Amino acid sequence: MFRHQPQPGCHHCDAKHPGGEVIRILPHHRYVCTRHRLWLCPSDADGHTTPLDSLPEIVQAQRRHLRILRRHGWAVTYDAVLTAILICGQLWSLPENRNGEARHDWVRRASILIPPSTAESAFSVARLCAVVYPEAVALASLFASPYWRQQAQTTTWNRHRFNGEIARRLRHPDYSYKDNDNDPVSHWANINAKRPPLAPIYIHDQKRNLRKPALSPATQLAQQRRAHAFDPSRRAGEALVAHRYLATVFRRAWDPMRKHELLPNADSYYKL
Repeated sequence: MFRHQPQPGCHHCDAKHPGGEVIRILPHHRYVCTRHRLWLCPSDADGHTTPLDSLPEIVQAQRRHLRILRRHGWAVTYDAVLTAILICGQLWSLPENRNGEARHDWVRRASILIPPSTAESAFSVARLCAVVYPEAVALASLFASPYWRQQAQTTTWNRHRFNGEIARRLRHPDYSYKDNDNDPVSHWANINAKRPPLAPIYIHDQKRNLRKPALSPATQLAQQRRAHAFDPSRRAGEALVAHRYLATVFRRAWDPMRKHELLPNADSYYKL
């Protein structure tokens, strides 16, 4: 249930540890320090945490995230939240009339975390993840629920109820079932709702040297290109969808045999 790489934690919480910089192995379900209102994961490219004082809904989403964890366990929660973040990024990449009211909140939060004319210095995909996090957690509680997963794959009436719940959580009254894979929610309901949760691609190796990972020059260049082209009102979710943090659920679309799924009722993983 822990990430495979160390990263900086909340600098307020870390201040009690003397002896220099503190890095932590955080669990997959820890995105926000709720005590100090700081975004932790995925970490920013510069290793700094993002303050959330003006966005209390993101802090509240972390508390709802932990409730999903207590109800369904870490493996189901891990898959559900990452899937929901990916879907929100895909929806944010669609034209405005296909996003519902959630899009307005994404643009508002993005303007707070990445103020206009500061994208060159303030842009990071970690902040985009924070932007969609409240809606992602709202969808994740649906994706993690055995009841709603069953509703998504049974009769037409049950699918209609599932779509109605999706529309309510995205505040998108015009959302309806689409019998194609261009709609990310329909794709999940048609194909992935009946499958077991995904395992992380990489797992933490206790023998690994706990050093903070550094960004490669290619990653830094890609970050600069995305910052230069960033516009929260125009296909802003594309940068989030392409981020390697979502590699686990992104690879699912390219691996129909699902060779690296988490085994039901087991604590071991298939190796890639």
